[in-house]
Amino acid sequence: MLKSMPLRKAFFVSIRHDFFRKIPPLVFMTNFAATTVVCSTVPHHKMALHSTIASEAGNVLAAIVYISEGRRRHVLEEILAVGRSDPRVLLLNVFEDSQYNRTGLTLTSTCPEQLQRIAVSLVQKAVELIDLREHTALHPRLGVADHVSVHPLHSVSVHPLHSGKFFTTMSTAAECAQAIGEKVAVTTNIPVYLYGHAHTQGRKLAEIRRQLGYFKPVASSSNSTHSPAVGPSVVSNDSASTTSYSSPSLWEGALPFRSLDHYPPDLGPTQVPEGLGVTTVGAVPWLINYNVPLLSASLQQAKLLSRAVSERGGGLQYVEAMALSHEGGAIEVACNLLNPQATPPEAVQSFLEQAVRQNDSKQSNSMTAGLGGVLGVQGCSSLSTMYSRDQPQSLQGIQVQKGYCTGKTVEELVELTLSSQTHF
Repeated sequence: MLKSMPLRKAFFVSIRHDFFRKIPPLVFMTNFAATTVVCSTVPHHKMALHSTIASEAGNVLAAIVYISEGRRRHVLEEILAVGRSDPRVLLLNVFEDSQYNRTGLTLTSTCPEQLQRIAVSLVQKAVELIDLREHTALHPRLGVADHVSVHPLHSVSVHPLHSGKFFTTMSTAAECAQAIGEKVAVTTNIPVYLYGHAHTQGRKLAEIRRQLGYFKPVASSSNSTHSPAVGPSVVSNDSASTTSYSSPSLWEGALPFRSLDHYPPDLGPTQVPEGLGVTTVGAVPWLINYNVPLLSASLQQAKLLSRAVSERGGGLQYVEAMALSHEGGAIEVACNLLNPQATPPEAVQSFLEQAVRQNDSKQSNSMTAGLGGVLGVQGCSSLSTMYSRDQPQSLQGIQVQKGYCTGKTVEELVELTLSSQTHF
């Protein structure tokens, strides 16, 4: 039985002492099992921004670009170089996962046009270097550049030179996302779906994903002899890597369809470019990705829990969740917290921990009665419904590990962005 989970997060460290400023920018990479921890200094040239940027300090935007690559080091280095190529755009967080074969890059800037340019360049680099026909992973994806989200950052800064409230309008984020989508469609010929405030009707990302089969495992035709649930062992073809990935691969090869006539994109062609897939681009409030590892659990049990905790399944408000396999037989309940102020990670953690403590449906009401302050009426109702509908003993023996966030808080991003504009 597994005793612990590997450390799975990325963080950013700014070193400001004059001694360290004389040292070239460094990136320290440390592998803990399947996940890379990235620690980097702020390149000195990014400290000296144009004075006009400082005057726009209240207009802080973030963009997260999710690339379908988390294994080949040389490919990731080329992609990261693009993310660091403009001094007016900061690459503040990198989250890599080799089992999911996926990397999320968090960018911030006070210049929407430059943020657009770097986000588009990252998509273009992914198109150049990645082919879904050779891709296999434990995480779903729709394209080589799977997803681009733009977020207005609202925060209160205590920075000595930029103190006060910082409020970026959603319309600014929406315009930025629309511009990214248009440029991606024109320059890469990839179909683009818009969502959130970038879409005229505010369509949700989850709707696009359901329509395009994001949540259904796919196997490539070249691997058709394999069950979609149990793919072949995968070894990185990076000559510098010796890591072997032998976990079952649920998503293999290119998308199973070529035509999008059944669900036309907002931008670009209605034919899926072979090996490239599609891209989703949206503008939404800042959200948190919170993943909770489960030990001694089956994928079916994790699906039961993810359904129960999600708003769609009658659980916690502002929570989207799905169950994903990970390394070593572990399963994760991967959650998007769409409003972390209303439903924080602690509520999700408490919900899942209490759910597996239930021993039978008769105890459900008594055990959830005292959780109203944490789970709310909706969450408690979802637990009771789950245990009246399903066999509670099916969850016995599951160990709920401490969850983790894959990114930074709004406050951290704003402070780091504003600090980068100061000469030290």
